[in-house]
Amino acid sequence: MGKYKNVPENLRNTLEEKTENIKKAAKEAGDKAAKTVEDVKGKVNEITENTEKKVNAVKKTVKTVSEKKNTAAEAKPAAKKTAAKRTPAKKEKAVLAKNLKEKLTFQFNGAQIESSEILKRVEKDVTAKCGKITVKKLEIYFNAGENTAYYVVNDEAKPEYKVVF
Repeated sequence: MGKYKNVPENLRNTLEEKTENIKKAAKEAGDKAAKTVEDVKGKVNEITENTEKKVNAVKKTVKTVSEKKNTAAEAKPAAKKTAAKRTPAKKEKAVLAKNLKEKLTFQFNGAQIESSEILKRVEKDVTAKCGKITVKKLEIYFNAGENTAYYVVNDEAKPEYKVVF
């Protein structure tokens, strides 16, 4: 009977040691998981911020181009200063036909795409991503460097509102 005297105590010590090891491993795994979650959240926030910056930059560029276009269309030719005896030549204004067919093509990096194709693909994407909503306003911003069209639906921009060409 003397040699079995220490078995329960040895068994208990082993179990306590194994339990502590398991607790320690679980805590380490939990700490690593929490760090991974924080790292992923940081990356998602970074990507979201970068996307928003790019969308805002595209919006600003489109707004600037639009303002220049409107300003050019509304601007009247400035009076030229001429010598006292010179009479400036009169320029005839072009008259656009009522049934004028327009085509706008973007060329960049050796590629080209028509505005009608951008509009068609964005409308298809809006239908797929927005479901059955009434679209009252659709703004499209084409970033040639990224070969991507970003869009805003009813003044709502989301990172997934984009079409890569």
